[in-house]
Amino acid sequence: MTYQDYVYEIRNQLDDLGVNGYGVRQAISALCNADYQRGKTQSRVQLHLQNLESDQNPKVHIDVLRQIVLDVERSFPTHCSLMGENPEAKEGQAKLFRILSAYAKHNPQIGYCQGMSYIAAMLLINMPEEDAFWALVVLLEKPKYLAGFYEHSLDTIQRHAKIFQQLLKHRMPKLWQHMEHLEVAPLLFITTWFLTLFTSLPCWDSVLAVWDFIILDGIIVIYNTGLCILKLLEPRLLVMADVSPLLPTLLRIPIDISRYNVLVPALWKSKVHKWELDCMQSVVLEEEEERFFSGKHMRQVSNTQKAAGGNRKNAMKEKGMPGERSMPKAVTGKTRLNSTLSSTELGVVPRSMR
Repeated sequence: MTYQDYVYEIRNQLDDLGVNGYGVRQAISALCNADYQRGKTQSRVQLHLQNLESDQNPKVHIDVLRQIVLDVERSFPTHCSLMGENPEAKEGQAKLFRILSAYAKHNPQIGYCQGMSYIAAMLLINMPEEDAFWALVVLLEKPKYLAGFYEHSLDTIQRHAKIFQQLLKHRMPKLWQHMEHLEVAPLLFITTWFLTLFTSLPCWDSVLAVWDFIILDGIIVIYNTGLCILKLLEPRLLVMADVSPLLPTLLRIPIDISRYNVLVPALWKSKVHKWELDCMQSVVLEEEEERFFSGKHMRQVSNTQKAAGGNRKNAMKEKGMPGERSMPKAVTGKTRLNSTLSSTELGVVPRSMR
């Protein structure tokens, strides 16, 4: 299907819901909130959900559209093409909504995930609408870039966080130990960095430079940028004795670190090699396999012990032998010792001690 085909189907779907393409926010919010909260029977939303279940060409779920609407307003709210109520901003927001909803139609397995809006907005700012859509498809689905990052299971992004942790451990051991001590895992901050491709950096010229590197060399640059930011922040992070100032610093990179004349030269000087990334990935996979087989082995041992215990009890019952719980207390060693002590305390010397 072409981009125009996706947009046409989305527009028809909105028309079925009585939504105008330029009033999506108010209309979808009203439909979701009013119809669900008031429990109207056979409301437009309910009819729409029934159509989703019966349609051979399934439409985008209204909850997905609602999330897209919310995130469109949050994406680059200070950029002139997406900010405010002026005609240019409204047109920009409508384009961004169309791109994201069309992608949800194009790839229903992923649909829409938070973070996509920043990437789509970045593309839309720099190219025409249809080109931005197909560029988004490439970025999200090519292994060179972000393939698997937006899976609902989050397995891929978690694995990348572990690989990043290994790189950090080998390149900046002091900072790694410090963050381990404060229990700050890379997953807490690189999720935002990776899923938005560093569009949260406060200096726009640095964002554009990072994107140039990413488009050229792919995912390796994402790791390299993250490591460069940590290297620049390392002196001030090491003196932070608590997680409360450290984590916000990582989530909101200071302006002096993200300046073009600071960050970009650091990117040129640093490099993550593909063989290095492959080695760290092998380490992570080996650790995952070890944990998997270790857990599997422990479960097998536990099941074997339970089975052996059950067989032993059954065998004792068949022979007419009393079980451990049914044995008289006087027979156990602890009871004999207690009986001996009690008798001695009373002045009665047991026959075995005479």
